[in-house]
Amino acid sequence: MLVILTAEVTPPTSDIQTFMSFEESGANVRSCATASTCDPTSLQAELHNTGDHFQMSATYLVTGLTSGSTTFTLKYRVGTAGNTATFANRNIIVIPMP
Repeated sequence: MLVILTAEVTPPTSDIQTFMSFEESGANVRSCATASTCDPTSLQAELHNTGDHFQMSATYLVTGLTSGSTTFTLKYRVGTAGNTATFANRNIIVIPMP
């Protein structure tokens, strides 16, 4: 599968790392149970000024999947505990690859 993540990211304060990734459930299972488990396949941004915001995308090829129905669900986190970020205009596009 080709997975494309897109979002506009706005942090509440400066120097906050943000991550938007995905979990898989159904025929294939991948959990983001711990904070950094899904970071290698995430849309990542570190914004340095309060009020900064960026629209961005990240694309990943996911291989080795079992045939069958799989649900992809977006997951979010910030790198500093106790902080939040806004993720707007969010999209996940999953394209089957032969």
